[in-house]
Amino acid sequence: MNRRVVFVSAFTAVMVMSLAVYGQRPGRQGGPGGRMVGGMTPLAMLAQVEAIQKEIAVTDEQKSKLQEMAQAMRGQGGGQRNPQEMTDEERQQWREEMTKRRAEQDKKIAGILDAKQVERLKQIQIQASGAAVAMNEEMAAELKITEEQQTKVREGLRDLWQSAQGGGPGAFAEMREKGLAILMEVLTDDQKAVYKKMAGEPFDLSQLPMPGRGGGQRRGN
Repeated sequence: MNRRVVFVSAFTAVMVMSLAVYGQRPGRQGGPGGRMVGGMTPLAMLAQVEAIQKEIAVTDEQKSKLQEMAQAMRGQGGGQRNPQEMTDEERQQWREEMTKRRAEQDKKIAGILDAKQVERLKQIQIQASGAAVAMNEEMAAELKITEEQQTKVREGLRDLWQSAQGGGPGAFAEMREKGLAILMEVLTDDQKAVYKKMAGEPFDLSQLPMPGRGGGQRRGN
């Protein structure tokens, strides 16, 4: 299996696991007030996507360092159980380990890219993560999302996830769009304005790797 296939497999595995957490019953998420820590598409994964590297003007030297980082990340995203199949204790441990790992990866990314590149990468992260921003403690605080709003988003995502069971991992891009629509219905006009500023200029998310219905890999919609 070549390096690109390994990365894409890890990328999609992390995204599918993150979406699976959406399907948990209300009150099962960790963090203050039931907020899920994390849930957003990892910066370290996004930084490996060729289209994003082009978007943020990654240099050859930076690309080499990112590739070294990708080597260290191999195998971290695959072979894990669905969080929904874990016990509360196992899920909490998994969440804490993932949060710690992502914090370490984000620190490495900040040491490789410059401030402007990191800013744009974070904007793309927000766009790629869809409604997961409502479940991320930092993003929820920035958007001033209330507990009531968060509950509505969580329930909408839970129903969306349940209705998509059996649709195949290739349906992830469509589910992300529907999830974002759920979030937009919940946010106030002021919150939407903040979200728009945080997300920056639209990025073509179809350029992100996605798992295909037949088991192969393809790009998004």
